[in-house]
Amino acid sequence: MLTPSATPGGMGSTPRIGMTPSRDGSSFGVTPKGTPIRDELHINEDLDMHDSAKLEQRRQAELRRNLRLGLTSLPQPTNEYQIVVQPPAEEDEEPEEKIEEDMSDRLAREKAEEEARQQALLRKRSKVLQRELPRPPVASLELIRNSLLRADGDKSSFVPPTSIEQADEIIRKELLKLLEHDNAKYPLDEKVAKKKKGNKRSANGPTAPIPVIEDFEEDELQE
Repeated sequence: MLTPSATPGGMGSTPRIGMTPSRDGSSFGVTPKGTPIRDELHINEDLDMHDSAKLEQRRQAELRRNLRLGLTSLPQPTNEYQIVVQPPAEEDEEPEEKIEEDMSDRLAREKAEEEARQQALLRKRSKVLQRELPRPPVASLELIRNSLLRADGDKSSFVPPTSIEQADEIIRKELLKLLEHDNAKYPLDEKVAKKKKGNKRSANGPTAPIPVIEDFEEDELQE
């Protein structure tokens, strides 16, 4: 009895041990090649992260290089200064608009200015007027005036006056001029008229012109 020499449906050969059967059942000993496109087991994730880190480092290096190039292209600083001084305002220029002064402030300012002016005038007066001391009567002025007239008459004699007599004459002339000035500019009847109204008679007789005396500045009087 004979054994069939071929297996039905086969290639005429017996499969060998260790060979992988073909998908279609007709091929043997062939192993699928390559890795599937999708990494379903996430084996390649570490490689992708490593590549991304390298790309980021390259990008940062490129940014730094571009920034360095931009800074080197800037112009170098120069230590040069220029001072501009505004010219002084000309006199013909219109002054800036002033703030309108309040009425009470204006009255207070004018009062203070008037008081300061009166005080300055008072300091120029004689000490008798400043301290409101009693002044010599009119008869005393007549005595000084007559003494000066007699001195002028004595000059016609052959005896010249001494230096003391000359100094005494100069003092009496200045004293008479000062008293006449004070009585004419600040008459005595001003105070009397306040007590006795209607008294128009002056203590020095008819009104006389005010004698002119030398006017000194305040700093000259303090020397």
